[in-house]
Formats: sequence, C-alpha cells, structure tokens
Amino acid sequence: MRDTKKKIMNASMKLFEKKGYLETTTIEIANLAGVAEVTLFRNFKSKKDLFEDSLRYHLSVQMNENIINQMIQLPTEDFYRNLLKNRIQVALRKKKLLRLIINESFSDHLPSDLKFTDIIYKHLKDVITKHENYHQLKVSSEKNARMIAGILLSVVFIPGFVKESIDDLINDYSKLFI
Repeated sequence: MRDTKKKIMNASMKLFEKKGYLETTTIEIANLAGVAEVTLFRNFKSKKDLFEDSLRYHLSVQMNENIINQMIQLPTEDFYRNLLKNRIQVALRKKKLLRLIINESFSDHLPSDLKFTDIIYKHLKDVITKHENYHQLKVSSEKNARMIAGILLSVVFIPGFVKESIDDLINDYSKLFI
C-alpha cells in the first residue's frame, strides 16, 4: 500500500474515532494527512469508501488461524480463559476503534461485514463452535458468544473497567462458561 494512502487512512481514523463519520469532513482528513483534498479523492472514490477502507485497514480483531487452532484444542476452562484474555486485551488496545464501529453499527454508514455483530459476535460464535466440535461438547456457542460480546461491550463502554487485574477478571468471568 502506498504511503499517501496510509497517511490518509491513519488521519481519517483519528478524526472518525474522535468525531464520528458524519461530523468528519474530507477537507479535515486531507489537512491532517498533509495532502490536498483532490489527492484524497484520487485514492478513494468517496468519503464512505475511505471510511470503510480505513476501518478494514485498522481492524485487526480477528485472531490468527494458528492461534485459534491451538486454542480450540485446550480443555474448556483454559479455552475460555485464553479466549477472554485475548479478546479483552484487543478491546482495550482498540477501544476507540470499537466504540466507533459500535456507534456506527446503528447507522447506515457501515456495510454488514463491518458491523459489530459480524465482526465480533459472529467471530466469537465461530471460534466457540470450533472448540465445541473439537471436544464434542453440547454447549450453546450462541449463548457464550453473547456473554463474551457483552463483556467486551462493558470493556469498551463502562468507565473504570480495569480497576482489577485482567487475570482476576478472567478468573471471575471464565466460571460463567464452565
């Protein structure tokens, strides 16, 4: 990917995270990126395309397939501890981005593959189902994915979440899934 395009996407995410999709203008993005607005539109057809491309570029909430394959083989308690720890750490690192995605999920600004339900809930459900199938368990992947998604929402939106250590939280939460 070209440096100019990366600069524009990085600048756009700073503004989108701060102001949201509707309140951010392409001229502000171009100014922050240090390019002319015409350069922005040479790289992106529209503000919406820039928004979607920037989200995809900055979104790394999916786990590596190798990590998933290792994780699903773990005993169930260890599986949920590892899954929770990984997802909470990502949520804390990507808090602003996740807030943006969740907020914009309630509008028409995102295609379905970038909405919270597809990005996080569906991914969690798929990973949990793989674990269940591997161990031939009869547990509700949907219910457990919903609980973990709820925990992640609390990490992103409820102030003061990390007053205790992540490990203490993982120990408390993982008991819900066993």
